[in-house]
Amino acid sequence: MSDSLLQVADRVLYQLGTVKILAERGDNGPRKADLYGPSRFDMRHVASVNFSYELPWRRQGGLRALASDWIVAGTFYYRDGVPVSVFCGESAGDCNLDGVSQDRPHLLDPSVEGRRFTQKPRTPADTQIVHLPPAAFDERIEPGGRGSLGRNRFRLDDFATLDLAVVREIPTVAGQRAQLRLEVYNVFNNTFAGMPGLSLADLSTFGRITSVGGNRSIQVAAKYLW
Repeated sequence: MSDSLLQVADRVLYQLGTVKILAERGDNGPRKADLYGPSRFDMRHVASVNFSYELPWRRQGGLRALASDWIVAGTFYYRDGVPVSVFCGESAGDCNLDGVSQDRPHLLDPSVEGRRFTQKPRTPADTQIVHLPPAAFDERIEPGGRGSLGRNRFRLDDFATLDLAVVREIPTVAGQRAQLRLEVYNVFNNTFAGMPGLSLADLSTFGRITSVGGNRSIQVAAKYLW
């Protein structure tokens, strides 16, 4: 092995050793433990089913031809709600004054841990409901310390939707065809609860759900294929 390759190998081994040392240092341990928890994109159950069916009717002439060349396609999709965290509001989110924001508070009421935000607001009065009480948390964290609340201990609403498309292909000339599409997203208008307020910096919105997502939408399109 040449001297240059040996030097590269020594440098790589040195860097790996440095990373290992940093990972095992005491001042890095608490930070690693503090970040332990479900991923922001953790969805335990996800399902997607696609289908497409070309209607078998073939008719010629006049209005009967309207029943020909239809395709119905769709997608059913389901996912679990993703996890979210509650954050401190004191000192711009840096409650332990270590220079890193988005600290989490102490948990005073363990009964709220794991709560799911599933109640959709249907009236203006529903947006005033507090689904997570601020009194369940304490922002008083000693300098350099960590709040007792774990990362991503709450979950947003589940979501399920069915999208459908009705497609009509109209033959024109020389194998060319026109295509008309009617697409309906979220056919059953199955909405889900929006993101609640999760920062203790604003107690007027903390724990409240003020929006919904997943509303039905309709799209009409035309294509010409050649």
